[in-house]
Amino acid sequence: MRFSRSDALVTLVVVILSLLLGLAYYQELHRVFQARDAQELGIIVFRRRSATRRPGDSLRWGRLSNESPVYQGDVIRTAGLSEAGIHFEDGTSLDILENSMVALNFDDMLREFEFLGGTIFIGGDREAARNVRVRMGDTVVEASADARVAVSADGNELSVDVADGQADVLRETGERDTVLANSTYVLNTATGEASTVAHTILPQWPRQNSRLVHQYQAVPELRLQFELAEPVTEDLPVVVEISREPGFAELQAVLPAELPAGSRELVALPVELPVGQWYWRVRSRDQGRELQSPVRRFRVLHSELPRPLRPLPAAELGFRRQLPQVRFAWSSVADAGGYILELARDAAFTREVQRIRSVHAGIAVPMPGEGDWYWRVSPILPYEYLHAPGATTPRVLTVQQQEAMQPLQAGMPADATLFEIQQVQQSGLAFSWQPEREAQRYQLLLSREASPDPDDPGVVRQETRQPFARVAAEALGEELSEQAWYWGVRWQDAEGSWSPPGEFRRLNLVDGEFALRLVYPPGGFRIADSLAATSRFTWSSNIDAPTVFQLAEDPLFQQVVFEHEVSGDSLFGRSWEPGEYFWRMRTYNVDGSVFLDTPPREVQIVPPLDRSELRQPAPGQTHMLVDGDTLQFRWEPVPQADYYRFQLFRPGSSTPVYDEGLLGEPAAMVALGDMPDGAYRAVIQGFALASEESTRVIGYRAEFPFTSHRLSPVELQQPADGQRIDGLTALRSGVRLSWDAADVPDELSIELLHNGEPVPVDASPRRSAATVGRLRPGRYVWRAAAELQGFDLSSRGSRSFIVDQVPPMREPQLQTPQPDSEFGPQELAGRDSIRFRWESLDAANRYIIGVYRADSGEAVVPPQVLEEAAFELDDLSRLSRGEFRWEVQGQYRADDGYLEQDGLPAEGHFRIVLPELMIPAGVREAELYGR
Repeated sequence: MRFSRSDALVTLVVVILSLLLGLAYYQELHRVFQARDAQELGIIVFRRRSATRRPGDSLRWGRLSNESPVYQGDVIRTAGLSEAGIHFEDGTSLDILENSMVALNFDDMLREFEFLGGTIFIGGDREAARNVRVRMGDTVVEASADARVAVSADGNELSVDVADGQADVLRETGERDTVLANSTYVLNTATGEASTVAHTILPQWPRQNSRLVHQYQAVPELRLQFELAEPVTEDLPVVVEISREPGFAELQAVLPAELPAGSRELVALPVELPVGQWYWRVRSRDQGRELQSPVRRFRVLHSELPRPLRPLPAAELGFRRQLPQVRFAWSSVADAGGYILELARDAAFTREVQRIRSVHAGIAVPMPGEGDWYWRVSPILPYEYLHAPGATTPRVLTVQQQEAMQPLQAGMPADATLFEIQQVQQSGLAFSWQPEREAQRYQLLLSREASPDPDDPGVVRQETRQPFARVAAEALGEELSEQAWYWGVRWQDAEGSWSPPGEFRRLNLVDGEFALRLVYPPGGFRIADSLAATSRFTWSSNIDAPTVFQLAEDPLFQQVVFEHEVSGDSLFGRSWEPGEYFWRMRTYNVDGSVFLDTPPREVQIVPPLDRSELRQPAPGQTHMLVDGDTLQFRWEPVPQADYYRFQLFRPGSSTPVYDEGLLGEPAAMVALGDMPDGAYRAVIQGFALASEESTRVIGYRAEFPFTSHRLSPVELQQPADGQRIDGLTALRSGVRLSWDAADVPDELSIELLHNGEPVPVDASPRRSAATVGRLRPGRYVWRAAAELQGFDLSSRGSRSFIVDQVPPMREPQLQTPQPDSEFGPQELAGRDSIRFRWESLDAANRYIIGVYRADSGEAVVPPQVLEEAAFELDDLSRLSRGEFRWEVQGQYRADDGYLEQDGLPAEGHFRIVLPELMIPAGVREAELYGR
């Protein structure tokens, strides 16, 4: 990018304009703030705060300094709570109250103030030759030379209050109104209406706008004075009212008095008033008229006496040929325009009194002679005293001539002062001592010995004409090490004589890198607040100097929270609040100055670890589990926790029923199923292990109540394990299975197995028994399966029972035919049947009978089922010659035909005896049937 000719022209124009504006600004500042050619009129003194000024030839306002001169044409302005007074050269004074502004316009023949608003007081002087004029727009107030006038403006209302002398008000219409002493004149500049009030009660003291000062420690007493303009014809009761407000809304004091008839003498009433601004007036009623004095304003101030600083009490000063010049100093006093230093030979200040005025809080005075001199100081205040001006308590100073040259008094460094080698190498060593008036030059002496000979070649010497010197490190040797040096100083007079050196002082050079070091804890170390009071802070030090442990909230140690002087190399902490801190060690020199500060280290005082939250089981709820079950307690991990302690307590007990103190995970397995039912309190506490960066940190204990209900499994009751059950009973009545469920399950079933095959059982969660009918002989195994809200309440293990074989029913006793009966032709003759009878069995409800051939077993009568104990064989053709066997057995069958019990067969025998049929001889077989 190229810089064109137009760019250069624009740049030049901008530079020239900038210079011209800067020059104009400088001239304006010079015209406002530098010395001026205008006529000086007086001095401004601040009563409260300050005031600002605008010179007549400028538009800029500038802040004034107290006791600054004011000039012709100046405009003076006060802000809120500010007051100022101007003392003119002819003795006239002008008090400017708050929020007021006046312009000064004096010439040889006329003194005029342009009143721009607020309130002003004009104090005249009887010796002044010129009147004072106050102009407000087209209205002029002209006061006599000795007048004391208050002028105030509020909107269009102009008020003129004349305390002494008189004043004339020149209106814009040309009319002139004269206001006499003790009168108040009010003019409405908008309407032209004017009124004058002549006061019959005249306040005399305190005068208008007086400033009364006292130096007492207690509340001062004032005597308010007033008089009447003319005598009264009868006794007149009056009331003096005092208030902090000009409207007298709240009265501080009310003082009653009574003026006798015919009197107008001065009346004085005592009153105690504290520091502040006050208004007072006198009120009365005379012959129905309301009498009231003008309101007077005054201020009560308190001023402390200065405090003497030097010379010290009973100080002694010596000289050889010329009287010394003594520097007197004292503390300054606010608002003091100067001070009077008094010197006298006696404490009553009656002999050889000298008074010296100083505008500063100190002055150097040549002593007028030898011996004892008493001195005191009194301030000069621009106020009216309520008592005789006070002075400080006298001090005595002794001045005496001495023939011998006195050793100098060493200043700094003090004896046994420590210096850091690194600092000495950079800046050297600085020394100072008390100056001697007759000294022509001084000689600083440095040596490795405590009391050296000043002329010893090994002594380091440095001469100066000032009472101070700086020695470079090179003068002490090529290499500085930790060692002690001794220094002294002597002075030489005009005759060339050297004074004896004063007492030599020791200074110690210390290697700051190793003199003081922090050891433990390291930077950023964390300390549990519960262990802060037992944690040890350690450091190493090889210097013998006052050492202080400091703990602060910031690395600059502007907010030190703990400081303790130590004598060893360790310190136990304190119970500090949790937070981030910085600690260091500080050593002090013998003069109280800081010698060494170690680099700060950060240390954190940490609160206990946070409380955890129990997640399982849910706090405050009832947790169900089965006998013998193990429950896993789980909780929220605690930040920075290395392990946990988990405890279970019963209500009202401080002994845990479970306590595990080293849990690495936020969980614990507890055999809660082996513990009693009821309420429990789970306590969880996190811990952080001690490490290179932290102490052991204990966490807050978190307590969570919960209730444990142990669910009991179903208990099998009957039949007992291994019980044998009668087979017939099992068939006819069934087997009753019973169990006990302490907690009613949601689901329940009975599992019954016979030789591995399931047998159905009708069971219900609401019942505790079930009957299983017609169980066949054999071994049975049974158990209860139950569930409640997902918990398995099944019986623990199973039981077995045995159903015995059903015993056979006994055989019945056979009745007919008798055993081994024979039936021949005779027995069979005339018989159509054979009746079989047997014993009726109580256990049988049916019988089975069968007739068989004895030799072949052929069934002559197949087995018949009978309900009665008899059988009629009516078909005898089934029988033939031979032996027969008949069997009968009892049975019991249920209504549905199920055979419950079988019987043993009873066996009987009978024979059929018949002759053999023969064919007659000679008869052929075919002939039997005829031809």
